[in-house]
Amino acid sequence: MLLVLANSLTAQVEDFKFVSYNLLNYNPNNIDDRHDEFRLIMNEIQPDLLVVQEVDGLAAVQMFADSVLNIDSTTYSVASFIDGPDSDIGLFYKSRIFTHKALTHYPTDLRDIVHHELKTNLEGRALDTSKVLHIFGLHLKASSGSSNRALRKAEVDSLNKALLPLINEPVIVCGDLNIYGSTEPAYQALVNDGTGYLHDTINITGTWNSALYAEFHTQSPRTTRFNGGANGGLDDRFDLILFSAAIANDSIYGYNGDMEVFGNDGQHYNKALTDAPAHPSLSDTIIDALHYASDHLPVMASFYNGTRGLSQKSHNNNELFLAYLNNRYCLINKTGEKLSYRLYLSSGELKLEGDFYTRECFSLSKGAYLLEVVNLDGERLLLEKMIF
Repeated sequence: MLLVLANSLTAQVEDFKFVSYNLLNYNPNNIDDRHDEFRLIMNEIQPDLLVVQEVDGLAAVQMFADSVLNIDSTTYSVASFIDGPDSDIGLFYKSRIFTHKALTHYPTDLRDIVHHELKTNLEGRALDTSKVLHIFGLHLKASSGSSNRALRKAEVDSLNKALLPLINEPVIVCGDLNIYGSTEPAYQALVNDGTGYLHDTINITGTWNSALYAEFHTQSPRTTRFNGGANGGLDDRFDLILFSAAIANDSIYGYNGDMEVFGNDGQHYNKALTDAPAHPSLSDTIIDALHYASDHLPVMASFYNGTRGLSQKSHNNNELFLAYLNNRYCLINKTGEKLSYRLYLSSGELKLEGDFYTRECFSLSKGAYLLEVVNLDGERLLLEKMIF
């Protein structure tokens, strides 16, 4: 169960854009003049945190930083790197916003899982700046078939062992997962309450290779094969960004409710991205760059680095806040006063209301809700959109 906080009354926050992108066998021997395309894409997206897959060694990671991200500046730092078996995963971050603290890797039968720990550099926001943001990068076993599904499940089992001590911490998991649908064991191990605790905001069921899910597909923007990439048009959702429940109600890192496959307008199922119709908002130059640079599209999510949801008085004194207790979200009231709450469905219909002194907990079915808390004078202290 997840609670997403948004639409706050006071917002001492700074949004940051998180991007996951498979660069298609990126190494000094396989550039194929793609730097111009990658620069166009990165300039358009402007990521604050970027996790990339299919890079080959530290030289490739540094080359992407020097030749793409920092071609006109020194905005991005390269995170610590481990050269594992097969292709690798790199992380880049804006040093104005984050500091990299640690890197751990977890070997699997194919590729390493990487675990980065970062902290915010923002000060003067009543934040616990010692709080760590955990980022896990994955590139799971490719291809269909029962043996490959089993290998992906084993890799996720290794991930879940690493995640277990972090169940109450802000965690983002991303990468090229090569999963074909919601019933696949690896996916269920990621999001099922019994084995995993990650949340997928794009809640689509069954097999994902379907025209119904066209806007969520990340591979392939091509119908012809070149530079070693996959073809076949956009019909698979392989690239995901998942996160823990703690991301939603943490005092520093939260989710803004914005997940997007960059360049996918939902009108190119089984087509090349360059086929008609034209993208409604991106230029042909950007679409051509996405088509040429890689056989995957970048996935983007907007998070915030700060605090949302409470009046300034309440936040500073820790008088009124949301907590995750015994698998439920609870309103904690330390004001010493009786407060009133109203819980609305997304349609605007009132679902629950009542008064509480110290604690009020919610066990709700999946859906969107609006929570309002007021004092006896009718002064609104909290107004939040919640997604369970």
